[in-house]
Amino acid sequence: MIKEVWFKLLIFLIFGLNYIPLTNSEYRDQSEINSLTLKTADWVAPESQADPLPEYMTTSSFPVSYSVSDAHSLVDKVWLYYRFEGGSWTYFDDDDFADANPYAGSFSFLSAFPCGEIEFFTIGVDVWGNIENDTNGNGVLEESEYPLADTSTFICTLAPNTSLLSGNFINDTQIINEKVSNGNFEAGLLDWETIGDVSVITGDVFEPLAYDGSYMAKIGDVGEPGNEIWENKLSQKIDNGAKNVSFYYNFYTMDSFFDNPGMIVKINDYEVFRITAFEVDDMDPLTIPNSTGWNQVSFDLTGIADPVLEIIFYSGNTSDEYLQSWVYIDNVTTSEVFASDATEFHFMVAHCCGVASTHYSLDGIHFTLDDGTGFMGSDLPSDDNIVSFYSIDNAGNVEGIKTRRIVKNNNPPSQVIDLSAVGISKAAINVSWTAPLDDSLTGQAMVYDLRYRSEAEGGPILTEADFTASHKVSNLPAPKLPGSFESFDVPGLDSSTTYHFALKSGDSAPNWSLISNPAVGTTLSFAVDPDVSEGEVVINELMWMGSKSFGPSDEWIEIRNMTGEFIDLSWWQFVKVNGGVETCMYTFSPGVTLAPHGYLLVSEYDEAHSAISLTCPGSDCLVVGGGNTDDLNFELADIGLNLRLYDGDPALGALLIDQVDNGQGDPAGGEYDNLADIYFSMERNDSPGNGYDASSWHTCLANPGDISLFWDSGFVEKGTPGNPNLSQFNFPYLSFYLDQKKENVGFKVFNLLNWEDLNYEVSYDSDQGSQGILGQIEVKGLDFIKRDDLKLGTCSAEGKICTFNTNVSNLNLKVILKNGDQEKIMEKGIE
Repeated sequence: MIKEVWFKLLIFLIFGLNYIPLTNSEYRDQSEINSLTLKTADWVAPESQADPLPEYMTTSSFPVSYSVSDAHSLVDKVWLYYRFEGGSWTYFDDDDFADANPYAGSFSFLSAFPCGEIEFFTIGVDVWGNIENDTNGNGVLEESEYPLADTSTFICTLAPNTSLLSGNFINDTQIINEKVSNGNFEAGLLDWETIGDVSVITGDVFEPLAYDGSYMAKIGDVGEPGNEIWENKLSQKIDNGAKNVSFYYNFYTMDSFFDNPGMIVKINDYEVFRITAFEVDDMDPLTIPNSTGWNQVSFDLTGIADPVLEIIFYSGNTSDEYLQSWVYIDNVTTSEVFASDATEFHFMVAHCCGVASTHYSLDGIHFTLDDGTGFMGSDLPSDDNIVSFYSIDNAGNVEGIKTRRIVKNNNPPSQVIDLSAVGISKAAINVSWTAPLDDSLTGQAMVYDLRYRSEAEGGPILTEADFTASHKVSNLPAPKLPGSFESFDVPGLDSSTTYHFALKSGDSAPNWSLISNPAVGTTLSFAVDPDVSEGEVVINELMWMGSKSFGPSDEWIEIRNMTGEFIDLSWWQFVKVNGGVETCMYTFSPGVTLAPHGYLLVSEYDEAHSAISLTCPGSDCLVVGGGNTDDLNFELADIGLNLRLYDGDPALGALLIDQVDNGQGDPAGGEYDNLADIYFSMERNDSPGNGYDASSWHTCLANPGDISLFWDSGFVEKGTPGNPNLSQFNFPYLSFYLDQKKENVGFKVFNLLNWEDLNYEVSYDSDQGSQGILGQIEVKGLDFIKRDDLKLGTCSAEGKICTFNTNVSNLNLKVILKNGDQEKIMEKGIE
């Protein structure tokens, strides 16, 4: 206190001042006293404020203005901070101007984000280095010292994107946007995959002009000799969700009837369209090609649940390489749809900053404000309509007008009245009928729906309720021209069993016909047909490219029992064909059996040395050799694949049971690209057909979540080793298995989405007599379940100590699925 008084007195004597405060907050930067300048310190930071911004910004570059002032000194600079969508604050830049006080300036802000809210605050720094909001006084603005935002704006540089959808927003909602890339081929073959004779042309001597635009695709050629149909392939993968896919084609042929088919179109394992040489033969000399002229085909996609759709076009010869067939393709698109009066249409808008309004026109002239309810097919003014629509967002961005073509058709195909069924083997019944007319009077139907059920499941299929509750047949052929004879073998049935059948046909809308006449047939018995026939065991899936984790030798083959009986595989052989020469790949050991409707995997490696997650070796999986070494005989060809299954040694006259592909070019299914981590298996259609034909195969394109059960963690592979293929497989399937030690049994059930509860009962004989295991599982909302922990014995309460029964035999599993009053019983046994 004494020192302070003496100091004040000294200052007074020198400068004549009455009083000088010692509180730093009262200092000014400088004062002029008696013609002298006294410089003092300043410990007070300036105050800044970013000016208010508009609610929306429609450009990514805009000014952020501010003002700053300091009560005691000059301002040196201002810092700008921003954050996007409530994230972390980020330093943007500093405005380092000539010292001033007060000052108003601006930053030229450039947003890296096209859409979303951005907030700002500013920080002033004076000439003394005082930093605004630096409450710690350490000369650094720490994150904990960041102030609240001064201002914000919503970046909205993207115009809204409106989609037209068909459906009721609850189910079967499909988008009517373009998913096909370069469907008019104006960019050549960009985004398309090809095999064999496929090209893009402006025209040739037979077809001088494309259907639309300047270019079209040509599949096949006129030169002799030519490729078989499966060797000429044009394909593209698209995301699912479209309502229809349509295309224009002009099919040519020099043949008269051998090229059957001469053209096939598939979407995954669905056959969309086929045409034969016979259907366009006008009896001209064979040197003059016959042609269909340009026609449009549109296929309704709402029944396909696969996440990815592969559109595949084939054209060429069948059975020989002469008298060519080929096709021109143009305007492959998903932006055109076929609908009926009852079809509902809605709009869905993707936007940055809210939708102010959506407008649509059904006649191209008068626009209507959408009130959220969309419109009905019955509102369309004509049979062929161009619907226009656009949206405006809250920032005022106006979308360009979009158009979609909607063809209206209310007339279903005619009713099939001559359906018949006859048993042809222990596992199959042939169903035949006459192809109906579309619109009841003219045109060609686009799709069939064939249903069946056993006598025990309810008898004849007469009503819509009967039809819906019956099993749906997979992989039906596309309808032929009206009046043509249609025939299909329904596989996978039980022997000595009576089945009832009924059929509907649909068009592109789809409008569905009335239910056909009922038909009934009975499969053969083992007493009548005791031997295993061709097609009763099929090669169902192959991993011909190996796996990412364990390399190209991590290959496997899966076979499927199409019958309801155990099949003895002793001494059966896999035989590969190269240049017409057969070489044994693998011989089944004596005593190996294939369970009724069961699946069996033959793998190069065991589970520990393979990417598959399956008990291998096990009751459902056999291992070649030691399980961790390559067997040079067990090798699947990446090019020229042809694999055969015999019921013994072919050199000794064994019967050919099934085969894979035709040995020409790339495999008929599966996909491999090691750089893109693509290892997708080659799957057989659920209705297997002839394995020699490429149309009987497809690539596994399942969702990873649906197949995670079958693979090691971190997998990139796709496939269903030892289990049903997922494509078109729509009814519950049960797999029952026993571990190698015969201490535990397990089961898997697939396709459970229509069921809520599952009861199971395991029964078996052992040294302790007859034993049983009971359980119940809620399966509502699940697609599949797996239980691997059913112990054949007794365990302590903690489950750590178990005593297992011995001499286990006659294992049987009974599963009962329930959904309200509905009930389905499935049983499996292990000998």
